[in-house]
Amino acid sequence: MEPLTIARQRIRVLLIDDSEADYFYTQSLLEDVNEADYECSWACDYQTGLEALLEGRHDVCLVDQNLGAATGVDLLAAGQEAGITIPIIMLTGTGEGAVDREAMGRGAADFLTKDMLSSRLLERTIRYAIERRRLQVDMESAAKQDSLTGLANRRHLYAFLGDAIARARRSNHVLGVLFIDLDHFKEINDRFGHSAGDRLLKEVACLLTTSVRQGDLVARLGGDEFAIILDNIGSPDNAAGIAQKILDAIASSPPVPPTNPYRVGASIGVAVWPQDGGDADKIIMAADAAMYCAKSRGRNNFQCFEGAMHAKAQRRSEIQGDLSTAIAKNELSIAYQAQFASQTGQVKGFEALLRWTRGGRPVDPAEFIPVAEECGLIGDLGEWVLRTACSQFRDWEMKGLLPRGLTLAVNVSAHQLTDGGLLATVSRILNQTGLDPTRLELEITESAAILNIDRAKDELVSLTQRGVRIALDDFGTGHSSLSYLLRLPIQTIKIDRSFVQSCIENESGAVLVKGTLGLARALGMNVVAEGVESEHQRKFLSDNGCPIMQGFLLHRPCNSAAAEAILRSDERGEAAATGQSLPDARAPRTVRAAA
Repeated sequence: MEPLTIARQRIRVLLIDDSEADYFYTQSLLEDVNEADYECSWACDYQTGLEALLEGRHDVCLVDQNLGAATGVDLLAAGQEAGITIPIIMLTGTGEGAVDREAMGRGAADFLTKDMLSSRLLERTIRYAIERRRLQVDMESAAKQDSLTGLANRRHLYAFLGDAIARARRSNHVLGVLFIDLDHFKEINDRFGHSAGDRLLKEVACLLTTSVRQGDLVARLGGDEFAIILDNIGSPDNAAGIAQKILDAIASSPPVPPTNPYRVGASIGVAVWPQDGGDADKIIMAADAAMYCAKSRGRNNFQCFEGAMHAKAQRRSEIQGDLSTAIAKNELSIAYQAQFASQTGQVKGFEALLRWTRGGRPVDPAEFIPVAEECGLIGDLGEWVLRTACSQFRDWEMKGLLPRGLTLAVNVSAHQLTDGGLLATVSRILNQTGLDPTRLELEITESAAILNIDRAKDELVSLTQRGVRIALDDFGTGHSSLSYLLRLPIQTIKIDRSFVQSCIENESGAVLVKGTLGLARALGMNVVAEGVESEHQRKFLSDNGCPIMQGFLLHRPCNSAAAEAILRSDERGEAAATGQSLPDARAPRTVRAAA
């Protein structure tokens, strides 16, 4: 059996020295080293040495301080300016402290005196210099690289973009910037776990890299946000072409994991330098604003930046910042919309709706609720609504204003339903407020339940065991609502306003509403019709046996004082008869949004 042989490392050394004798002496010292094979090259003057350094063929360089008319420190300075990265070790005839300090200040890896050289010292100095340089490169790479995908990170992106803009100014060419946000990524994380999300991010990183040229830069900014710098794209239209190419590539790739019900897409914002922004910050902001415009237009599309987008992006940023302190500033409130028995006109419940007054002016829930969902504030807001509404209902309960069976409906966000803490939150608030659990009805949407059906089922079953009721909101708008009636402990169906509006407009709408009412009766479920706004709608629903209705025709959302007045009038038998307007029917029209 032949002995095992291990290949020794080969290290290429460049010696820049005006003395040929010193070259041969250094070479002989390195020949005595057993740890590696040293391949030595010699440059006899400053210019030859600098040219050899610029070729980048060596692993380490030894430079004599005395190079005739120039010095080793001069060469270090020139190498530093040229971006030379290999470690350079300074050599002098005698130990000179001033030269030592100047050389190290210029980036020398180490400093040796010739009269103290030995094979051991020289080998160790070279090895340490190479290893330190390798560690430095690794650290610099890590500082510029996203650890999960291997793409450039935010810091590297801005550095690259700054250099690209400088080059573009000199050569008068155009840059493109794409800002990319994956659609439904949070849903995948929530339903399948972060490992599935990480696999998806890696696949998208590969897809983006193969969709652009070698000289372009692909970066991951964090979460599911990516950016691409398109260097010298020629025409602004080419940036839009790349965006469409990326959308097509993502659309043709399989979803991760295969059982994911959501087709992964992307919302892409496109901006072009210099027309959409003159510096790195402004062009990135422009691409970001265009991306949010793509999201607002249905996702899975790209939008090119337009001037008005900056104002929208600024508005969104202001809303996000102010919303984070809205609770502390006491700017939030709850509007209560009554639900009525179709046949008797009695109040059967109230739905709690979140309202926000910012700087003395109301903010449309349709504007701030999506922002809260995107920035992670919806959980805190939802918990505030639940606690505040339960406290109010307990107060009415203590005053004897709540008849048997009258309920409080509170919307539950997808975040609250899938983060695993809904049961604990609801239980804590019920215990703190003392509200009877049977008074509370949590409204969930199919889109929220679908994120993690097993977790949602466990949480909801535990809540119903406490007496809490569960309603399926916006029934009929999803693709599998019927299956959720069977899989989840649903007790109430809320017919979506779009079906209520269509029930008198066309036969198909009427059939859908009648079918839903029949299905609910067969399953023993309660039904609430939302968005009743006309007498024709009310009559159709009443004639077809819809037990409970809510909508502007009957009652507009109002504050707690007005809601209490309705409860007191109902107690005296003065509540709205069928089709009759209620005390606050002249209140300003408001837009309903989930809490």
